[in-house]
Amino acid sequence: MSGYLALPVGWDAPDFPDAACKGADTDLWFSMNHADQRAAKAACGTCPHRVDCAEWAIARPGEWGIWGGLNGNDRAQIRISRAAAAAKPGDIVDRHGRPIPAHVKHGSPSTYANWACRCQACTVAAAEAKRAYLERANDTEDAA
Repeated sequence: MSGYLALPVGWDAPDFPDAACKGADTDLWFSMNHADQRAAKAACGTCPHRVDCAEWAIARPGEWGIWGGLNGNDRAQIRISRAAAAAKPGDIVDRHGRPIPAHVKHGSPSTYANWACRCQACTVAAAEAKRAYLERANDTEDAA
């Protein structure tokens, strides 16, 4: 491997003996250069382990680089889509359709903002907080 990238000790990356990236310059898969990323994705397109490699990275949100032909944004979109598809009727979901965990308290402006919850209770709480904020801002202007 050449370049600046040093893999962490104990890194559990998949090791496919006949992968398209085996023996190649791994800098391509971890480059910020778009041309390098396109080349890495093209190489992944010919790999017999593309799907397994992509699934490995999708299951690990912290991984960066090109894995199975997907960059971090591609993998995040897949995770969002899968979470939305897992939502059941009656689940409270965020603006992407992902279920909001049961431990989250609804009816607060922070749940509206932090969890992107658009249930009635959180929407009303956020609107009331915004109204109160604007009233305080107007009071401050009037006092000045």
